[in-house]
Amino acid sequence: MNKKVIIVSKTHLDLGFTDYASVIREKYLNDFIPAAIEIASAVNDNIHKRFVWTTGSWLLNQALSFGSDELKVSLAAALKRGDIVAHAYPFTTHTELLDSDTLEYGLSLIDNIDKVSGIKTISAKMTDVPGHTSALVPYLAKKGIKLLHIGVNGASAVPDVPQCFLWEKDGYQIVVIYSGDYGGEFKSEFIDDILYFDHTLDNHGVRNAQAVIDNYNKLAEKYQGYEVIAGGMDYIADKLWAVKDKLPIITSEIGDSWIHGAATDPYKVAALRELQALKQAWLSDGTLTKDSDEYITLSDNLLCIC
Repeated sequence: MNKKVIIVSKTHLDLGFTDYASVIREKYLNDFIPAAIEIASAVNDNIHKRFVWTTGSWLLNQALSFGSDELKVSLAAALKRGDIVAHAYPFTTHTELLDSDTLEYGLSLIDNIDKVSGIKTISAKMTDVPGHTSALVPYLAKKGIKLLHIGVNGASAVPDVPQCFLWEKDGYQIVVIYSGDYGGEFKSEFIDDILYFDHTLDNHGVRNAQAVIDNYNKLAEKYQGYEVIAGGMDYIADKLWAVKDKLPIITSEIGDSWIHGAATDPYKVAALRELQALKQAWLSDGTLTKDSDEYITLSDNLLCIC
């Protein structure tokens, strides 16, 4: 069988939504990531991948840097096996709040994961927030990212764009898939394969092993004639990139029409801008260097505000 259904299993990391950000971070490091590794080990074999868990680069970097010794070892092994997969964006952002340097820092986090897994990640995902500035496109493209999937919160209207299109800005291009919910199912008329998200809600973690197997069997029954496999988004990214010249082109901004996020807090936004300006000044005069722990800590915290 040449036609594939790619099951992407994912949850939506939302720091500070269902609990304090620090509590949510610990929940992922102590519970969700270990559970995903355990479930993948239970349901996958050398022939069939029935469960692969995808999450953003920031969370996996946190686990590899600050997790327990046991987690660091098991996560590195899971990344090498392809049981855990990173996408190339750190987490969903209110993108307009980012300055150039903080965005580039966020996009650099995938490099650490790629060194462990031995692959070059070419797909990214954002969830919940319905729109992002087109200024993002050159940064993603220069990083070698071919596909951005945007899953809109179900309470928000989906932007008036094609479901799949080529987003262009200043001579740079990326393929974009838009979904009316966090993930959903996607089939392009230009490729044979199907992208299917098994997406849990905000900070809900992973399904249990039996639910994973039941869902896999359900999809295998539904899509007879397809090879149903668990994986990340990179496979579809390559397929769509090969036919990008057939896709409609969008060059406009795609505004965040639903929520203003951190921008609803005037003090936080003012403090963010001041810290971003200070960071640039310190980098310019040599007080701060990008290879220092201080730069990483500052950039990481600024990224989390956005």
